[in-house]
Amino acid sequence: MRRRRAVLLVLPVSVCGCAFQPIGRATTARPQVAVHNLWDVEVPYAEALEWQRLMQFVGAGPYGSLSRAPRSRATLQAALLEAVRGGHEVDDDDVYDALHAAFHGRVVGSAEHAAASSWAFDRTGKRAEEVAVLAQRCRTFEPQAAALLDVGCADGAITAALGQRLGLRPAAVHGCDSKEQMLVGEEAASAGFTYTQLPPQNEHFWWGGEAVLPYEDASFDLVTALMTLHHVRNLKPLLDDVRRVLRPGGLFIFREHDCHSRANAAVVDIMHGMHHRTWAPADHPNYRGRGWLGANYSAFYQSAEGWNMAVTAAGLAPHPVMGPRLRPGGDAEAVWRSTDEPASALHGEALATQLQVGGGEQQVVHCVDPKRVVFGVLLK
Repeated sequence: MRRRRAVLLVLPVSVCGCAFQPIGRATTARPQVAVHNLWDVEVPYAEALEWQRLMQFVGAGPYGSLSRAPRSRATLQAALLEAVRGGHEVDDDDVYDALHAAFHGRVVGSAEHAAASSWAFDRTGKRAEEVAVLAQRCRTFEPQAAALLDVGCADGAITAALGQRLGLRPAAVHGCDSKEQMLVGEEAASAGFTYTQLPPQNEHFWWGGEAVLPYEDASFDLVTALMTLHHVRNLKPLLDDVRRVLRPGGLFIFREHDCHSRANAAVVDIMHGMHHRTWAPADHPNYRGRGWLGANYSAFYQSAEGWNMAVTAAGLAPHPVMGPRLRPGGDAEAVWRSTDEPASALHGEALATQLQVGGGEQQVVHCVDPKRVVFGVLLK
């Protein structure tokens, strides 16, 4: 699926960079009403579900750190609703700025935020453990001989933690990224891995040249790409090189969004925008100012099936540990609750039916995973 700029669903506004027409029924003639939850506005169920994903993501704060913080959640969701009331007249950056002000002015420093302050460390450990357990289900890694490469490693915190959990020597743990200002480089040696800066993408190839990845053939037992592939303009050169640098019997593990529709792509775009424009403090290297997203950010989402097709086309074989898709939290799309019935897991058509005929304000749909994360595990 080619990436499109985001549009905030339910209310007629764009929220990521460059607006396009809202999906589904036109909303420009609908009066702007006070929206306290998803069900206050009548919309097709698919858009309602995507709005629910977004509200849940915003309320949970950075990386879900405020998921058990009701006051902070209410503050952030109210700020989002207030910011988008102008419909198509609202500028995307105004929405991000309003959320940034609410988060850093009213949430950061609160007792709830202080209680969640250890989440960043826990998240790093959780992500590394998730991948390590999955990799060790598929094969063993000899501590003195095995080597790891993390493509798109960002600051390398997860890369180093993964190497440690696999018992690898720091000299055998490598990460690479094309982003600048990712707090790596000179700090990489003390972080427990070796960092390589890659040049930016060009219009036709990922990093160009005969070799996409600057490593020797058959160098690694495990290559990972954790939320990296959707930023790659042209997947084939990268995936061909992943296969080249893997040793026979080596694993390629990717973590990605299972992006199944334009509406879902729009919401995932908004989520990415918030990492740069809302959650990061204004003096942080990862913060980006007004206009940056529209001019610089791009992503190219696919469904779980699309990702697997792209990777297998490079000559890698799905590992038997995989089913059609591999979700960290199981395959349920959402959990539905009402005032008089117990919670129940919903899948596919059942979820669609429930959203169409359910009890309006009496029902709550909790998305199991707003980002729709899936893993791929492939073997050379």
